[in-house]
Amino acid sequence: MVTVLFSWLMIGAASMIFGKFIVDRIYSDDLNTMGKVDIYFVVGIVFLNVYAQIFSIFHKVAGVACIILFMAGVVLTCGYLFTCVQERKSLIQFAFLKEHPYRTTLTLVVVGGTILWTLLVPRHYDTGLYHAQAIRWLEEYGIVPGLGNLHIRLAYNSAFMSLQSLFSLKWLLGQSLHTLNGFFCMFFIGYAVMTVRAQNEQVWKVSDILKCVTVAYIVFERDLISSPNTDLWAMLLVLYVCFKWCEFMETGQNAETPWCFISLVGIYAVTVKLSTTMIALLTIYPLYLLVKKKDVKKILENIVAAVLIVVPFLVRNVIISGYLVYPFADIDLFDVDWKVLREDLERDRLLIKVFGRGFQSELEYDDSMFGWIPHWFSQQELKYQMLTLAGVVCTVILLCQLFRYIRIRQLREIVFVTTIIVSLLFWFITAPLPRYGVVYFMIVTAITVGGKCRKLSDVGKNRFVDMAAVLVMLPLLILYVFVAKLAKPSDLAQMSWVSQTGYQDWPALQYPVDQALVWVPVEGDRIGYSAFPSAPLEEKLQGLHLRGDSFKDGFYKE
Repeated sequence: MVTVLFSWLMIGAASMIFGKFIVDRIYSDDLNTMGKVDIYFVVGIVFLNVYAQIFSIFHKVAGVACIILFMAGVVLTCGYLFTCVQERKSLIQFAFLKEHPYRTTLTLVVVGGTILWTLLVPRHYDTGLYHAQAIRWLEEYGIVPGLGNLHIRLAYNSAFMSLQSLFSLKWLLGQSLHTLNGFFCMFFIGYAVMTVRAQNEQVWKVSDILKCVTVAYIVFERDLISSPNTDLWAMLLVLYVCFKWCEFMETGQNAETPWCFISLVGIYAVTVKLSTTMIALLTIYPLYLLVKKKDVKKILENIVAAVLIVVPFLVRNVIISGYLVYPFADIDLFDVDWKVLREDLERDRLLIKVFGRGFQSELEYDDSMFGWIPHWFSQQELKYQMLTLAGVVCTVILLCQLFRYIRIRQLREIVFVTTIIVSLLFWFITAPLPRYGVVYFMIVTAITVGGKCRKLSDVGKNRFVDMAAVLVMLPLLILYVFVAKLAKPSDLAQMSWVSQTGYQDWPALQYPVDQALVWVPVEGDRIGYSAFPSAPLEEKLQGLHLRGDSFKDGFYKE
């Protein structure tokens, strides 16, 4: 527990320090709308993730990367303290906490519960398959050419893995921590509890329901909290983009900068998980505003920001797999010797699609619409079946609402609703595994229930909305679930009051690859963190070669 709290302190301090610096310098003309805790936090995380990705291209993401950040953070903090002293400002404002003691207490309860979930052993299948290995590669080598040839799943190259390695702190604590998802869940639940409108105080709006949906989603996917998986953070980003977009609409936000900010967060989400790609369509609205205003300077500034977010991700793609965007072989721009073989790419892409649609083998797969949808639905848990049915009905209703927005030319609503529907369809058609995107069903349901007025930003009484107020109590449900889960002796035995429970490991054997040795699981394809480097199956080593004298030089396949 001590190491979890320490890592959370590092994550929170770094994100707030760098986030505040960027917001104050770049968005200084819109501080009245941009200078909020969640804005600082998200901007800081995006910066830290981009920094970690760039650093991984040239060096391992470990002690040196953290020390550079620490030194820069100390300088910025000293500058901030000096400014506060000069202007006689209070360093910390407690007024809000004093005004809302019940919310504060509930938030502290959530923090304690989230710590308990974070302490558990990562049980996510993909963590044993490749998450832990991806983090260790970054900790020890950084990005390696042709790493996808050694382990095909490493070619997916989520930006999130670089952030994980930056805050794993193995170089300092001797253990690779996996606390980021826990921190993100704690932050967003706390933010929802502290900012949602209390029933009978004010009229509820769509953003309030979406904040409750954020809490509900975390409750649904609580087993993912202790894992360094990419799904949880990607979906939390989508939820954040949605409820922040609705907040801006509800407050009548007219400045371009907030809309540009939230669109850039959507672009960042794409680098975390490709299943969120369509959320980037939100950039249409701020681009329209800037073009209409003919603000060339801001257009260029936002283009530069988007490039800085995306380019490190694309460069890493090319280094790992040889493709600009894996697993899309049609975008084949580079002739490098470490490129993943096209047949391996196509097979991997098919397996992801097949698995997402509920089949265990491509031999069982039926590509026709009525062939796989009934099978997919029957394979889902009851909670996901209920969400799917609600989501389908609400999507139809939302489409009708979209036509009304088009008729009255409400561009913000048109862009937002269209983006959510297209995102849902993209997820469902490509790989509809629930953890990849069931949150879209939750979002369309929330928007449909809450957006019964002519505009999403209108204020109006809604009997359905009052029912949603009950969801504010979900953090208490989380606490109950924590206690019930941790009552199991096996879970209690794994926990430590000092350190976080480490990764699971599976039996493995070493096999030669040229002059080096590579680990392979004895059974199955999971291996964990300790046996490094590894391939999922012995057959994957056939035709595999080192590009030089060490692992740092990378791999190629004949």
